[in-house]
Amino acid sequence: MGIEGKRLARGEEGLAYLCKKAENMGMKIIIWIAPAHLSHSSPILKEHPEWIIMKPNGTPDHFNYAEIVGVNLRRGYLDYAMEQFEKSSSKNRFSRRVDGFVPPRSVS
Repeated sequence: MGIEGKRLARGEEGLAYLCKKAENMGMKIIIWIAPAHLSHSSPILKEHPEWIIMKPNGTPDHFNYAEIVGVNLRRGYLDYAMEQFEKSSSKNRFSRRVDGFVPPRSVS
């Protein structure tokens, strides 16, 4: 039985459902992230504007993508993002993959 046509919950609840459903079907979920970018509407950016990469003119750098903002990985964001990713993958048992240009950490 697939999951087509079912409206999934969002966030942790939706991810937990998807991982459990995949496990029941003999599959494994792999999530790949590129932590150097966030949605410009992310609540995290409102809480931590110091993480946003700014252009010389003082505006956020979106790297020619209208929906994202560049995030400085050296101002605490990378540690925060990896901690959240590790917590979620431990709880939901999915495999983790992180973009190759991110500084090495103990993420498998």
